[in-house]
Amino acid sequence: MLREESSKDSPYHEPWGLHLAPGTGLDAYDFSQLTSITCHSGFASLAAGLIVAAEGGVPRANVWASASWGADFRPERVEGLTEKLQLAAEWGATAFFVAHSQVEEARAEASRQCPTLVIHGLGDVPPAGPTKLVSAPVKTALAPYLEQLETPPTANASPQQRTAYYLRRRQHAPDAARQYYREFLLSDIAERCRALLPDDFTPPAVLVTVLSESPELVSLAAHVVRPKVCIVLFTAKLEPQLSTEVNWLQQSLAVDIVPMEVDEDPAGWFDQLPAMLRARLSEGPPGPVFFDLTPGLKYMTVGLTLAARPGEKLLYLIHEFKNGPIPLTERPLVRDVSTNA
Repeated sequence: MLREESSKDSPYHEPWGLHLAPGTGLDAYDFSQLTSITCHSGFASLAAGLIVAAEGGVPRANVWASASWGADFRPERVEGLTEKLQLAAEWGATAFFVAHSQVEEARAEASRQCPTLVIHGLGDVPPAGPTKLVSAPVKTALAPYLEQLETPPTANASPQQRTAYYLRRRQHAPDAARQYYREFLLSDIAERCRALLPDDFTPPAVLVTVLSESPELVSLAAHVVRPKVCIVLFTAKLEPQLSTEVNWLQQSLAVDIVPMEVDEDPAGWFDQLPAMLRARLSEGPPGPVFFDLTPGLKYMTVGLTLAARPGEKLLYLIHEFKNGPIPLTERPLVRDVSTNA
């Protein structure tokens, strides 16, 4: 049974503690001689397991942890580490999490006794200030463990399960969340958006989009409208992410990709970008041109709009938002350009 222990001096919510649950029949036994045995080291695994279960997830059996919860509201060392590591290895564990202060000890012990077991440290929690408390210190401390503990829902899981998992991963492991999004959500989102396109929709010859802090949106727009050519505008700051998105898009969709670097100065998007894009678009292929206004900063959106010409289309994938876009709430807006010179 998990219950709260009162603490008048606690700057957070009351800390957790483990106690024997009444009504289990355990009161028939005499535990008075077991005063040296405590269950504090079960905090990390129990708390993380409850968090995963409460959020609808399924834990991995091969990811273990052992750490207590200290009076300063952070993970603490445990006793019996050698025996715990040996037991974990015998039961097929591949990852084991301990408090930061015990990582080196655990790694040294694992290298001697169970070299296939990878040791990780739990997260740290900033100390509480006199006027500001750390939000969710338990989740903060367990974040590295939670990232590996939960089993990712497969393509056979419901869209709701996959979306919930992605949103949880996005909080602590954005790169892993993006990869999951590409593999297990994007095709469903694109199919949903394609079904909502106007009846007179014609796939564009060219899609112009922007590589942003959410690089997966490049692939989403391309999968929705299926262009022959995709011009991807990017700045030097985000160039390291370009190859990952381009490679994934080329593997998942038959499209020619044309990266085009643009200066990060907003004035460049207003003054130079329209002429640069018109020059590239004049090279073909002939046919409809779509400008994706979904990703990027506001001045990037303005720059794309200034580059568009009458007869071309503006595309925006509108979505619900909560600390980021919520998958499977997207719907496409497509509008003709009719006023630009």
